[in-house]
Amino acid sequence: MPVYNGAAFVEAAVQSILDQSFGDLELVIVDDGSTDETPRVLERITDPRVRILTRPHEGMVEAPRTGVAAARADWVARMDADDIAVPHRLELQMTSLLANPRAVLCLAQSSRLDPDHIAFPTRPTRPRRSPAGKARFDLCYRNPGRHATAVFRKEAYLKVGGYRPEEKWAEDFSLFGRLASIGEVELLLETVVLRRRHPGQATEIGHERMRIANRAASQRSLRMLLDLGEADALRAANILHRVPGFGFREWLWFLAKCAPRCRPFGAALLAELTAQTWSRFPLRMPPARHRRRR
Repeated sequence: MPVYNGAAFVEAAVQSILDQSFGDLELVIVDDGSTDETPRVLERITDPRVRILTRPHEGMVEAPRTGVAAARADWVARMDADDIAVPHRLELQMTSLLANPRAVLCLAQSSRLDPDHIAFPTRPTRPRRSPAGKARFDLCYRNPGRHATAVFRKEAYLKVGGYRPEEKWAEDFSLFGRLASIGEVELLLETVVLRRRHPGQATEIGHERMRIANRAASQRSLRMLLDLGEADALRAANILHRVPGFGFREWLWFLAKCAPRCRPFGAALLAELTAQTWSRFPLRMPPARHRRRR
């Protein structure tokens, strides 16, 4: 859990992890040079499962890198210091991961937090999952789950190079694509994190920079996941991100050349591609002609 000037929210975030139904955990908190009351808030935590690391402020990539490097478990769960994890988050995700020996990453869904009425969803007996082919396709051009819901195998994280400082603003999307290139992704359709919205968030400050960085990361993911050449990966990224000038003919090219490379190709992926076709090029019925009555 990286934190920078998060005194207003970090205590609730920490408590939501310590209250997990999955109790075999260690919480590594990285204070990224906070200048507010965050250090004092963290000093009050006495739970022996918590380790607090401090470092000079270097931003959104270096602090998570420090935390993952210090983690001693085989699996690492990402958590933001201004969100709240639902009580069964880790239990749900670890059950899913441990049931699939080929899995290297689990993502899930988040919901908007109402600070006046915090209500947790009930634990599902059979969690809903996105089919593997659909999840793989999503990772070619977008994050199908919020960064704060990620749980990944540390060994796989190290193998693909971890968070890369040069990929700031898309460090999570890039990491997830690289992980998907060496293993399977479990994408749960259940809410595991309640997220806050406030003006100081990185997503609120750097929206345009994130958009540009995500398109570049998308090109790299398309090259790895669909085995495309550099030129085709760039073309496909522009199509998926709906860059002006990439219209119907380009979409047909993507459907013919790129989409069949996304394996396994199942009904859910076919439905997604069909839905995107309709949303991109809706049929417009010609206006009815009113016949003149005689």
